[in-house]
Amino acid sequence: MVWLKSRKLKWKANSADLIIFEEVKKVADALLANSIVKTFKKNKKEVKALKGVSLRIKEGEIYGLLGPNGSGKSTFIRIASTLLIPDRGAYRFFDMTQ
Repeated sequence: MVWLKSRKLKWKANSADLIIFEEVKKVADALLANSIVKTFKKNKKEVKALKGVSLRIKEGEIYGLLGPNGSGKSTFIRIASTLLIPDRGAYRFFDMTQ
């Protein structure tokens, strides 16, 4: 079996000379987070909610955030939805850089 690619179509030919065309799609990053750090101050103590979280979610993928209480799930969602600003790190949501 031979795989060949063109600009937008990928096709393969087998021994029976049957050609199958498949569309090749570029999959963009829906969310790209790189080393996100967020610290809160509580009773004169610093609490690190996120310690260098990195994540890449491609367009069309479905993810779930799981973890125990206080692990930073809600903080990460708030940062990804632009409700909070991270102390360090960068993220991109559908090519909108923050």
